[in-house]
Amino acid sequence: MKNAIQNRPRRVVVVQWKKRTNRLIEVFSNLLLFTKSYPKYNYNTLNNYLSKAKTVYENEEVRIERKQVLTQPIPTPAAQTSFRMERVIRKTTVHGYDEKTEDLSYWLSRPATERLAAVTFISMGAAGWKRKMDRTVIQISKMKHDGIE
Repeated sequence: MKNAIQNRPRRVVVVQWKKRTNRLIEVFSNLLLFTKSYPKYNYNTLNNYLSKAKTVYENEEVRIERKQVLTQPIPTPAAQTSFRMERVIRKTTVHGYDEKTEDLSYWLSRPATERLAAVTFISMGAAGWKRKMDRTVIQISKMKHDGIE
């Protein structure tokens, strides 16, 4: 039973006051603390309202909702992960080494997201990090495949 309680997502009660000038937003660890702080609001009524379809309670003076507390980092999409250039040093003989084949086999062994991040890293480094890509240079052309345009 203790593990089930620990694995449950943590939530807080976020209260947004509409007519106040100070402390417009208050955060409570649970609904009972809010109702003890503001006896005007009934715990059972608010609990019933907030538990139905996870909706918010709102009237002319306040907006109350339960929000989940983030306890771990938000996962980022793979395309947005940062890329770091690494220096790979291999010892080999001059006579049997084909750099193009080695490079191709290395990059084909990497996941597509890492290859895309590397291309973006290199192109942004050449163009400058703050500048946008000049799209007037890019030409769009249709590819012909099996006689179909």
